[in-house]
Amino acid sequence: MISIDSLGVRLGRSEILRDIDLDLPAGVHGLLGPNGAGKTTLIRVLASTLRHDTGSVEVLGRSYAKGEDMRWVRQRLGYLPQAAAFHRGFTAREYVEYIGWLRRMPSSDIPLAADRALSRVDLIERADTKMRKLSGGMQRRAGLAQAIVNDPQVLLLDEPTAGLDPEQRVQFRALLRELGADSCVVISTHLVEDVAHACDTVTLIDGGRIVDRSTPERLAALGADADLPGDSAIERGYTATLRVHR
Repeated sequence: MISIDSLGVRLGRSEILRDIDLDLPAGVHGLLGPNGAGKTTLIRVLASTLRHDTGSVEVLGRSYAKGEDMRWVRQRLGYLPQAAAFHRGFTAREYVEYIGWLRRMPSSDIPLAADRALSRVDLIERADTKMRKLSGGMQRRAGLAQAIVNDPQVLLLDEPTAGLDPEQRVQFRALLRELGADSCVVISTHLVEDVAHACDTVTLIDGGRIVDRSTPERLAALGADADLPGDSAIERGYTATLRVHR
């Protein structure tokens, strides 16, 4: 569903991403790496909010080199940025409905779709609460709801569990696995445990380049006996893999 070939992104004189090659089918895929590795930049390129300088990007078989193809893909994407913007006067329901309208969903479908999305993130009881009055965690859950309101074929999530409590994270991981049955879900995170419990594959990014393609099981195996910092085997495997490529 996503195909990236020799992707490069520069900001001024800095090379943020270089030589990124990646093919992602349906499933849940983690982008894992330290802060500043380039994960958010890659998510923004896939969401078509940042232009790339070299290489090519295809999503759902459409090239981002063509404006009409990019607009077609945007209607089929779901996207949660690190800092989701919203009108503070909106209720949670109005916010999600508005995003449905922006994605050109049929007007008659939007109310039911918004309520379904809010229910899936356990926020339907606060649907008529103003966004500005919701806690940070609830605002994040409303952001997740808007990302899935259109049942996207490709779902892009940047640090999606920030602000969620442990119980909500467990529920969210279960939702991701459900969504990944039919869609391509890409999660950018530095939280190894989110990857361990939700993802089918893991792409490790460091210094703007892909350093490894793996699975949670393989990372855990690498870290099982490693004498490295980390509370779990997968964290130690992650650290070990980064050290090999630095």
